[in-house]
Amino acid sequence: MKGVNRISAFFFNSYLEDGETIAVILHKHIITLLQPLIVNSVIFFILPATIWIVAPKLALPAFIIILIGTWRLFYKTIAWYFNTLLVTNLNLVDITWNGFFERSATRVEYNQIESFSYAISGFLSTILNMGDVIIAKNSGTEVPVPHLYRPKKKTQILTQLQDQFMTNHQQRQSGAIKDLLTSMLEQHILENGIVIDDE
Repeated sequence: MKGVNRISAFFFNSYLEDGETIAVILHKHIITLLQPLIVNSVIFFILPATIWIVAPKLALPAFIIILIGTWRLFYKTIAWYFNTLLVTNLNLVDITWNGFFERSATRVEYNQIESFSYAISGFLSTILNMGDVIIAKNSGTEVPVPHLYRPKKKTQILTQLQDQFMTNHQQRQSGAIKDLLTSMLEQHILENGIVIDDE
C-alpha cells in the first residue's frame, strides 16, 4: 500500500495520535467537485466577462464578481480536499471541514467496527465507479462515506487494515497475558519454592 505524500502528511498530521501513521486518505470522487466548478464558472466568470466586454463601464463590478468567483472556487476546492476520511494504522478519522475556522474529527477504532460494505447506485455512479462505503459499527449504527472512487477497492483496503490491526492487537494482548502469568509464577516460586508432588 502506498504511503501519503508530504503535502497530505503536513496537512493531516495534526489529527494523529502518538504512534499513528496514515495509510490511506479517502477523498470524495473528483467529479463531486465538477458541478460547483461548472456552476461557479458560468456565474462568476463567463457572465461577468461577457458584461465586461459588452459594457466596459461595468468593468469594476464585473471584476469584483470574478474575484468573488475565484474565492468561491478556491473555497470549494479546499472544502473537497479537507472533508476526508483518514485511514490510519490504529483508527479511522473522519474529518469534517466547515470553513477555515471550523473543523471537527471523529475517531472510530477498528475494534468498534463490525464490517465494511459498499453501494453503487445510478447510471452515472456506475459509469464513474463512484459509490458509498458503509462502515457498520458494533453498536448497530452505520457510518456512510459517500461518493468515493472505486468503493469496492476502498472496502478491501479498509478490511485489510482492520485485519492487520486486530492481529497485532491480539498478539499484544496474548503477550501481556503471558508476561502476567510468568510474573505470577515467578512470584509464587519465590514465596513457596518449587513444589514437587511425590506419590
